[in-house]
Amino acid sequence: MVARPSQSAGFGGDLRVARLTGGQSFRASDVGTAEAAFQAIDKTNKIEFQAKSYLLTTELFLWPVGVGLLSTLAAGMMFRRS
Repeated sequence: MVARPSQSAGFGGDLRVARLTGGQSFRASDVGTAEAAFQAIDKTNKIEFQAKSYLLTTELFLWPVGVGLLSTLAAGMMFRRS
């Protein structure tokens, strides 16, 4: 079954909500339509914000170093007994 554009994804409901609320409804069927929709949204609701990002790091190199050190000590003790 192939959905018709007017029937797919509940677009008719979007149009009704837009009419009732005084808004607009956009259907982005190609890149140009999507860009036009974003331009219309920018005209009505232009906001600016500063994004902050943080990176939490945990140094994990001590685990392999510890295993290597313990292995070296164990090997040294084994050869010392011989």
